[in-house]
Amino acid sequence: MSKTYWGRFKDREGKTIEIDLGVESNKTAYQIYRELQLQVLYDYALNHEKLSLLVDLFIENQRSTGLNEKYVRQQKSHLERVFKYCNWITVDEMNIEGFEEWRSKAAMSANTKNHYLASLSCFAQWAFVRKYIGENMFRRCQKIRVYEPLITRRALRKDEITRLLERARNPVLYTLALATGLRKGELEKLTWKDIDLERKILRVRASVGKNRKLAYLPLTAEVTQMLTKYRKNAPDDEKVFGRIGEKWKRDYEQAEIEMKSMSEKCDFHSLRKTFITILAMEGTNPRILQELARHSNYQLTSKVYMDMGLMDKKSAVKTLTPYLKH
Repeated sequence: MSKTYWGRFKDREGKTIEIDLGVESNKTAYQIYRELQLQVLYDYALNHEKLSLLVDLFIENQRSTGLNEKYVRQQKSHLERVFKYCNWITVDEMNIEGFEEWRSKAAMSANTKNHYLASLSCFAQWAFVRKYIGENMFRRCQKIRVYEPLITRRALRKDEITRLLERARNPVLYTLALATGLRKGELEKLTWKDIDLERKILRVRASVGKNRKLAYLPLTAEVTQMLTKYRKNAPDDEKVFGRIGEKWKRDYEQAEIEMKSMSEKCDFHSLRKTFITILAMEGTNPRILQELARHSNYQLTSKVYMDMGLMDKKSAVKTLTPYLKH
């Protein structure tokens, strides 16, 4: 006779619970086990109405929907910070007045305060749907009007690129970013196994890419030769660059790249914008450009990632000349 799996866990009161899950499959047993754990938490939270329990359930729910982990952790941090200041222990203690008092004293930008309100309202709406509270009172709370000037990201100029590649501590990093349009997070997780130096192809794993899709990017002979020399004897599973963090700021300073002005900013992601802008300036087919940028639509590529300030408008207008002759 086959043995079935048992589940053992502790509830919020510390009581050990053992249940025969009634299945022989390890995967199925784990799914049932997780569902039972959540059910115990739901029942306990419904009876005790403790915010800390509800936040755990809310965060578990957010993760199950496939939301970005960084965003989910940020939501949890927002909730815990407000609850701690307001000294809210149970759901009945939540109120708009307490939040608005915290908001008026918090030393942060209006935009950040609006993010806190969004997290709080999202949590309250989740609790309302599940009948933990009678209403989402934070829907009545007004956002703070933001008057901060619009700052757009710009691409690097040719002279800035030259200085960056000459003065950076690791020019290979910036060369590859400019040659592929890889994001900082994608470069940090890139391993040598992802680069086929013989076929001159770079792989962006689905688990790494922003759109969660597998992609292959071509590499030029010059970039491939540079990477071959840079690799030396590194094993396949070794990261090409590892953590980048804020190291790029020092390199930008050394290259005399202005990182922020009244209306523009230039950061690491500007390398991606530069990649797309240069390809557009060279007349790359829009469809191919969209594929290389790995965007879902060309509108995003053209409106957000092309620096119109660097586009040669005079040359574009000159193409009309043959059509205007009498």
